[in-house]
Amino acid sequence: MITSNIDNHIGPLKSCIIRHLPESCASADILGWLRKLLEKGVIKVSIERESCDYRNGGILDMDVKLAASTIDLPFEVFSNFKVLELKNYRFNTTPSPDSQQTLKTLTLNKVRIISNTFHDILSYCSSLENLTVENCDFFTDELKIVSPSLKYIKICNVNVLKILVSAFNVEVIEIDSIICSPEDLVFEAPKLQVLRAYNDFQILGEIVLIDGRKLLTARDIIEICGGILVCLFSLRKLINFKFLFLIQAYNTFLFS
Repeated sequence: MITSNIDNHIGPLKSCIIRHLPESCASADILGWLRKLLEKGVIKVSIERESCDYRNGGILDMDVKLAASTIDLPFEVFSNFKVLELKNYRFNTTPSPDSQQTLKTLTLNKVRIISNTFHDILSYCSSLENLTVENCDFFTDELKIVSPSLKYIKICNVNVLKILVSAFNVEVIEIDSIICSPEDLVFEAPKLQVLRAYNDFQILGEIVLIDGRKLLTARDIIEICGGILVCLFSLRKLINFKFLFLIQAYNTFLFS
């Protein structure tokens, strides 16, 4: 059905949203769809695998579960679309140098991220400016975002031991309901202008402390990340930024 809809579409196609069954992972149909969309000049793609509870279906084999959620993506997917959202997958890719990098916005939601794969994507996608990481699982139990091109970063509903953001040109960072070891939340962001900190109070009573990590409040994040202020270039800018930074973060803490 999805293949025929793409093939039979008449006229320009710039944006596409696909939601498919888990079986399409094992059959590699996804790769065929993505290549067809590239051929048609689509620039914005959101693709999601529907969830499936194999326990209720009586399927307990781990290999079957992995095959129904894992995709091997050619790196052209990350280099030739401008906007890409992947939801509910495990995926691998092999980066390759490409002077035609066009990816500007990448959203990963409910994705199992292998450390080297994630690092390589950020390293090779030299045009990437906007990154959202939401409900993701990290193989090494740490989230490391290193990129000179990023300008906007959002980290949402993540439970890891360590978070490092090293992004020289990032201007806006949003943090929403993260569980992390407080001393291992590090921002290296000298051009940061806006820090938005939120907290989902619905889980506050359920998850507070796990193996030395905690659900960070906006107040926690202000205290932890206060050191980034010294990266500004003049005392006047430092005073103005610190005032605006604390007001915005504190207001977010009160009203989120």
